[in-house]
Amino acid sequence: MPIYEPSNSSSVRVNIFAFGSPYGDDSIGWLLAERLVAEQRPRDAGIRVCQLDRPVLTLTQRLEPEVPTLIIDAMISGQPIGSLHELTMAQIPDALTQLSSHGYGLLASLQLAKALGRLPRVCLILAIEINPLTKPASPFSQALAHRLTPLSRQILVRARQLARVCESEPYPENLSR
Repeated sequence: MPIYEPSNSSSVRVNIFAFGSPYGDDSIGWLLAERLVAEQRPRDAGIRVCQLDRPVLTLTQRLEPEVPTLIIDAMISGQPIGSLHELTMAQIPDALTQLSSHGYGLLASLQLAKALGRLPRVCLILAIEINPLTKPASPFSQALAHRLTPLSRQILVRARQLARVCESEPYPENLSR
């Protein structure tokens, strides 16, 4: 379900996988993926953006060990709605109770990818704080809707940074698995 695939797959410098569903605040990942594609510029040609819905079924097969990866998902931790949390692989088990319904599948997928040697050396989870009271049938919250543009810009800046850093150095030590 990619929504932006570079014309030459060997030119992928950063993967962005956005998890979500079509329901309520859990759609934040998918909406951000759409924004990221809309805001990309020619210099972003190596950034692949994919919308995914089931980590266990879709993520492991798409991971590429040598391509830095950003994973976007919803999170509930009590922070202000729309807050962006950047987590490394080592921080995921501690944050697991705060990740959305995709949390367990995400952790299982990343652990499987590691066991198979497919985990990217640079893999960051960008968790977006959603309204804890939102039900699946609820509309997308206005507080989160107001954060879409700033969040997509923050994520695109982070993807550009990873692309630049990983082109100039093998891998940043603080982002390695």
